[in-house]
Amino acid sequence: MWIALSTLALAQDAPPIVGGEATDRFKPVGALVALKGQSGGQFCSGTLVAGNRVITAAHCIEAGEEYEDYGYEVYFALSEDIYESWDDYKLAKDLIAHPDYDPNALRHDIGLLKLDGSITSVGNMRLNTEPLKTSQEGETVTYVGYGSTSQTGGGSGTKRTVDVELWDYDTQLLYTGYSGGTVKNVCPGDSGGAALMWRADEEVYELVGANSFVFNWVDNSTYDCHAQDAGGAATRVDKNLDFLGEYMEIELEGEGDADADSDADTDTDTDTDSDTDTDLPDTAD
Repeated sequence: MWIALSTLALAQDAPPIVGGEATDRFKPVGALVALKGQSGGQFCSGTLVAGNRVITAAHCIEAGEEYEDYGYEVYFALSEDIYESWDDYKLAKDLIAHPDYDPNALRHDIGLLKLDGSITSVGNMRLNTEPLKTSQEGETVTYVGYGSTSQTGGGSGTKRTVDVELWDYDTQLLYTGYSGGTVKNVCPGDSGGAALMWRADEEVYELVGANSFVFNWVDNSTYDCHAQDAGGAATRVDKNLDFLGEYMEIELEGEGDADADSDADTDTDTDTDSDTDTDLPDTAD
């Protein structure tokens, strides 16, 4: 699919990958795009975790609802560059934010898109269901998103990835930083995208968080994503399993998309009903 897209300005930009590189990997990570006729653009990122379920940030859900109020339709699209072509896509049938989302305290900043059909051209990203441990601090967190490359914008719409370090976590969020002189972080447009960690014992990437915001490590204020003291925060998946489990089947153990490649998903769930039920899709990869 090709369509002329332009930058959207209705909702506040969500925090792009800084210091990373374009990638054709991590196939289940896609872009949230708002369209009205031939106009629109990418505003957030998300991760396919079941045939027709996408995890994103709750503030991205709110942005999507705002676009819908203005007559736009929200799509989840898979592509290396969302402004060039789409490899696969589905319309978002339902936008569901965590009921306890607090935009002021940025707690439970996680939500789901229920798509109008299953995406079977790629595998689903496996969820992390185990609590984080202090022994994991210092391990690599891989961010994936479609955001810009600086706080001032530019470069959005291209899938990028960057490796950072898990520096800390609390009951809702994981916090990342970087070593060395090159700033590495998420930035506007990456919100809702994947925070991944590699599970070496099973050789699989797991979704540990949905990208939420950037901050200053010196005084914990909100911050320019491209500044030297910038860090990133993602809402922990393992702390929101009760919410996610209301809308999808969660496998505590099982196979995942080990190298996040483009292997075929054998999901046969059609889920063509038009309601907002909580029917469970087949999540087999």
